[in-house]
Amino acid sequence: MGARYALLWSGGKDSALALDRAAKSGIEVGSLLNFYDAAAGRVRFHATRVEMIQAQADAIGIELRAIGTTWAEMEGRLLEELGRLRREGFAGVVLGDIHLVDVRAWYEGRVTAAGLSTSSRSGADSRWNWSASSWRPAAAPSSLAWI
Repeated sequence: MGARYALLWSGGKDSALALDRAAKSGIEVGSLLNFYDAAAGRVRFHATRVEMIQAQADAIGIELRAIGTTWAEMEGRLLEELGRLRREGFAGVVLGDIHLVDVRAWYEGRVTAAGLSTSSRSGADSRWNWSASSWRPAAAPSSLAWI
């Protein structure tokens, strides 16, 4: 396997698809990152309990870094975690947002500013074609880790 990546893990189907595509592309995912509402103990947007996210990570067999934050703390905590990943030798972060292009762009900006590369696959991205059974690449630049 090549460089080690972390994956932003919400516990939903988009992040599961991103993990599957990363594995099939030879990208080593060494850590799952999850940011959740510290007061509620649930993932924002999905409202999944953090215990369920941990159960998913345990079943997959990849370390989970579950980070509880308030909305006000979110960006600062993300930047801290990205810095830690870089110091630990991670090459980048796999993003799994399929339809939320603006959300993906927000994360991509912070990941690249931290000196890490991104690997993302979007349903809105023209390089990928949807079929009933799989995502198939039409073309991908060799300089990026596309999944």
